[in-house]
Amino acid sequence: MSVEPDLFVLDASAVLRLFLVDGALPPRLESAVERGCRGDAWLLAPDLLWIECTSVLLKQLKRGLLSAEEAIELQADLCQLPIRAEPAGSLCGMALQLATQHQLSAYDALYLALALRDKACLITADQQLHQAARRCGCVQ
Repeated sequence: MSVEPDLFVLDASAVLRLFLVDGALPPRLESAVERGCRGDAWLLAPDLLWIECTSVLLKQLKRGLLSAEEAIELQADLCQLPIRAEPAGSLCGMALQLATQHQLSAYDALYLALALRDKACLITADQQLHQAARRCGCVQ
């Protein structure tokens, strides 16, 4: 019998899948968010998450895929998620090592560094990051 983790790191690709139709939801995403909303689990992310999500919404807006009102509403909905933002600066040293080791962007490596530091399960829609997390033991 496997035990559900109590700590989840959510990256921007996963969080945005909750709001934008861009492919299948990553496994465990819905249950992790539901548990986080109930207070049964912690949802974590580097504070970079909010910038990445805002950047994607802005790109969608510029491409005409979202109206300004929709983008603002989605941004407000994103901010309602019970995600505890961790300062990215405290993760940069570890992220640099992980980015080099796993051929990740610095942004993606921050999520992996947080998951490793806090012994959390990383949830992502990004295949390369998912594979790195699997190799590091951050995916169950």
